[in-house]
This record gives sequence, C-alpha cells and structure tokens, in this order.
Amino acid sequence: MRLDETHIESAAETLSRAFQNYPTFVYVFPDAGERSDKLPHFFKSMVHKGLTQGEVYASSPAMEGVTVWLPPGVPGGLSKAFEVDAVAFDRFAYYG
Repeated sequence: MRLDETHIESAAETLSRAFQNYPTFVYVFPDAGERSDKLPHFFKSMVHKGLTQGEVYASSPAMEGVTVWLPPGVPGGLSKAFEVDAVAFDRFAYYG
C-alpha cells in the first residue's frame, strides 16, 4: 500500500526496528541506546524525502515492512537525516 504524510511516524518506527542492529548503523551509532533514540529521526527524514520526491510503500496497514523509493538523480538527503549528529554523519561518510 502506498503511504502518505499520516504514516511518517509509524513507517519510521518500522524502519528503525528493522535496522536497529544493521552493521552500518551499529558503526554509525555504536551505543544501542543512542541508536534507538536517533534512528527514528533519521528514518522520519528519509520517509519524508520519499513522500515528497519519490514513493513510500508498506506491506500492509500493519506495516510489517516499509520501502522508500527515490527516482534516479534525486539525492538521498542524508545531510538532513544526520542533522542531529555531526559525528554520526562523519562516521557514515567514512563507512560508505
């Protein structure tokens, strides 16, 4: 199902849970508590970017899975997503 602005919070929560222990985010946010606090903000930004410049879908109204699609040529918007933490942004840039 295609999502809209009313789904930003729940979509971001689903993505945050899914990527809580993903190696990239463990590296970027080594502290599990910090990761739990900051990933929802990161994914809210990404979901918003998808809604305004691409498409965002969920597997069902229960949102067992969420995907964010951006068209070719549209940057991912990571600088906005990492506004909360310059150190994490530097780690992410170094990682990838």
